Amino acid sequence: MKSKGLPARRGLASIVTNAILLVSVVLMGTGAVVWENDKLSAGKLELLNVYSTKIDKINENLSIEKIWFGTTPQKFINITMTNQSPLSIVVKQVQISTSSGTVTFPVNNQIIMSEKSASLKLNYNYISNISNTVEITTSRNSTFSTVVSTP
Repeated sequence: MKSKGLPARRGLASIVTNAILLVSVVLMGTGAVVWENDKLSAGKLELLNVYSTKIDKINENLSIEKIWFGTTPQKFINITMTNQSPLSIVVKQVQISTSSGTVTFPVNNQIIMSEKSASLKLNYNYISNISNTVEITTSRNSTFSTVVSTP
């Protein structure tokens, strides 16, 4: 005798379930690989930028050749520098320190090409017969300094 109930349902075959699982794993794996590749590319670009900046900073070599003081028409300081690096250097500021204080002169992006010299003339009301520390800062935040006495 046959029972009268719900008709028998057949389950999904194991091949179909395996195919569904395989497709879902492939989709999730592809998404993870694409996401990781984007993250790796961004990290690689940032690392390359930091590396380039640090190497350029190491390669900067600015030589302070001559510093002289003048009085006409008012007191000033003239600084002559030579770029001895293969890169062009951009001077951002000059700072002059004495025992009585520090004066900072912003420089409007004075570019010194590779193997070339340049001079800066700054109005500076100096005091005679004291020691001055002249510090030059570049756009890559390298600093070059020397000590000079005023006449």
